Amino acid sequence: MEKNPRDRYQNAKELVNELDEGAATLTTSEAKPANLIPRIFAFGIDLFLAVIVAKVLFRVEATGVQVLVVLVIYAGIAVAWRGRTIGKSLFGLRVVDRSGQPLTWSRSFCRAFCYIVSIAPCCTGLIWALLNRKHDSVHDLITHTRVVADDGET
Repeated sequence: MEKNPRDRYQNAKELVNELDEGAATLTTSEAKPANLIPRIFAFGIDLFLAVIVAKVLFRVEATGVQVLVVLVIYAGIAVAWRGRTIGKSLFGLRVVDRSGQPLTWSRSFCRAFCYIVSIAPCCTGLIWALLNRKHDSVHDLITHTRVVADDGET
């Protein structure tokens, strides 16, 4: 389609080779979104761990707010540091941005903070994920992230 004929593909093989190269980069950078059920169980494990830690830190009388604070700090650090929490590790999941890249520290904490907005009040995050065809939770939509099947990279 180039104006100058010398800048155009000289034959079909050149075009096919460039299309193959482009397809190879798409398949390596595009990670498959994770199914909803493993995500729910992974979050349940992480929430359970946050409850235990909050009860230890706050001498057994941990409130829901204290549990959420522990969960936000834990999820923010774990996702920024390793790309996954313990629950996500057990189910072979990790958190990436929409292009498949690991999250920065600030983005990880922003995503973790969105737990308070999307999950705490009446489990809106879970309800949204069940109703949403792509199974993106509210905090994934806000922070432009997603949970994908882990390919073994750290």
